Amino acid sequence: MANNYTDDYAILVGISKYWDNDYFPELKGPPNDLDLMTGWLTSPDGGNVNPEHITRISSPDNIKIGANTDNFPPGYAEFFSAYKKLVTDEKGTFKHFPSRLYLYFSGHGFCERISENPQATLYAAMATPNMAENIAGTDYANKTKENAIFNEIVLIMDCCRDAEFTRPIQKAPINISGNSNSSNVKLFCIYAAPKGGKAQERRIDDKYYSLFTHAFFKAFSEVKPHSSPFDKITSTELKNHLLESWSIICGDSPVPEPEFVLPNNGEIKFHAKKSPIRQNFKLLSFLESFTVIEIRDSELNTIVSCELYPNSDVIKVKWRDNRGSETLDFKNKMFTLELLPDYYQYELSGGLNNSGLFAVVSGGVQHVQL
Repeated sequence: MANNYTDDYAILVGISKYWDNDYFPELKGPPNDLDLMTGWLTSPDGGNVNPEHITRISSPDNIKIGANTDNFPPGYAEFFSAYKKLVTDEKGTFKHFPSRLYLYFSGHGFCERISENPQATLYAAMATPNMAENIAGTDYANKTKENAIFNEIVLIMDCCRDAEFTRPIQKAPINISGNSNSSNVKLFCIYAAPKGGKAQERRIDDKYYSLFTHAFFKAFSEVKPHSSPFDKITSTELKNHLLESWSIICGDSPVPEPEFVLPNNGEIKFHAKKSPIRQNFKLLSFLESFTVIEIRDSELNTIVSCELYPNSDVIKVKWRDNRGSETLDFKNKMFTLELLPDYYQYELSGGLNNSGLFAVVSGGVQHVQL
């Protein structure tokens, strides 16, 4: 229901077709990137953003590459119009939202070589080598923060960051009001490529996606929160997971690591609901006396203790979280627990002394032999 949505907003830009197709080859990923981003933003288990608060700007499906026109969309004006409509009232005064703004850009891009601060800009569809119309994503995010228009801003630039020396960035024509609340605004900037680096798109599950965008949303089902509430992950946890797993994400074709600029005044938290997975455990040894099975997560924290008694068809389970205690069937020396995706260690003590490692992964019921 609409009244359950957050009051967050998003402007999403995905440019796949450029007028100068020789200099800016057509991309296949941006249309699917926007669908992926929209799907996560509107999901109750993701951004939970009202679809009416999301503006999508993309290449028209029927536009002919190289058409002789002075208005090959989308251009800078379309983004500026959407941004201005969102952040100002009918008199042009800045609004102030106690919520989050997502700014997302997918397509061809670059950055200023002389800039000491991380930044990137997206080429508009009409761009040419000599007339490089562009949308300065980082500058818009920074000026949104300086004017304290939103409490939180998430900028994702999934584009190349060719380091250009003479190519100017079209900076946002926005005055800095010097809002005293700007120091409280949290800004999280994410760049799919390092300065001077190339972003990449790949075929994944029969569709093309920008590699970073696909990895970014996949990470929400993989990152293990380290602090309460456990259905939230922080900007730092998201960054660390993506950097630690980047070589695995890239596989046999290495891609330079993405760059992250974390908020300097606290964490931005993302909803990341994880569904537990059924895990079967089978005791192989004959149980002669009382035995305890402890299961620890990847941080070596005990999450559940299982008490087994000889000649009993039940097992007593004591969870360390709010699930408390429960009694489960132990027929045929087998029992089932629901665990979140992670790496685990089990240890048997009492009547049996044994230990081992196992992983809980998606894809159906798993089996562990004790």
